[in-house]
Amino acid sequence: MLTINSFSQEVSRDSLPYTIVERIESSNKYLVDSVAFPDWYELENHLIENVALHIDTSWWNSEIVDIVNQWKVKNRITDDGEENEYFGVIKSVYNQYAVKKLVGKVHYLFEETGGGYFIKRTIEVEGENVGEIVSVFDKSMEFEEKKLEMHVISPANPIDLPRNSSPREQPLEKNVMFNISLNNEDYELIYSADFSQNGFSYQGFGTIDPTYFNVELELVNRVSGVHQALYKFPHNHGFNISEIIIGDIDSDSKPDIIYKISDDICIRRLVFLSSKKGSNPLMGYVGQTVVSCEGL
Repeated sequence: MLTINSFSQEVSRDSLPYTIVERIESSNKYLVDSVAFPDWYELENHLIENVALHIDTSWWNSEIVDIVNQWKVKNRITDDGEENEYFGVIKSVYNQYAVKKLVGKVHYLFEETGGGYFIKRTIEVEGENVGEIVSVFDKSMEFEEKKLEMHVISPANPIDLPRNSSPREQPLEKNVMFNISLNNEDYELIYSADFSQNGFSYQGFGTIDPTYFNVELELVNRVSGVHQALYKFPHNHGFNISEIIIGDIDSDSKPDIIYKISDDICIRRLVFLSSKKGSNPLMGYVGQTVVSCEGL
């Protein structure tokens, strides 16, 4: 049995200067970087799309059960209820982290939407002292079970939301450099953006509200000078990074990063592993775990 006695560590931060323009329109659209990555809508092979600690189907009636069963027959589903071992990053109720082998059961869940319904594949994972499943990896990926110290980056001045408000994530502040040390190496994580004061119009997207644009998250090895962008998007509206955790998940003495991103519908965690860097200088994107989705 793996006991967790590690801890999460808040990261120091320094403010950065940024560029301010009056507005973005056709005459100065060249100021906007059109590159966007990674593609978090594209499902990857090595992460589980949806994870739940507990699943409640007690509200299902016979009509819903029939819909789900017909859907499984139509789509030739054979793994419903199947149990497998997975590796996952978990957070205990005391904000302590670990990489742990988990037993998960496959479920196909019915969810009502404004336009009808959809059915999603979810892995139900239960475990003692598990407060939150940070991410679960497909059973084809193996890790070393271990306690895990994670550097945690969250909003500096979180706002208390009303009890019944929508669970949208509060965004991290922009134009901040976070200082991180891991295994005797120093890193900088730079979250930067420019700012449009009075409007933004670009490639079919527009707003009269002030907005950040050219949003980028970049990791820099302070010793070697090697850097890599981990997130880029032309504008801020509809997409926000709300949390970043950093630690050595894959036991190769290099940092791995999981950041939480939310749009108007879903909250996802995107995972980057140094052992999967491929042609990237520091780490490679391996996929997403969906935290929640609303209004699909």
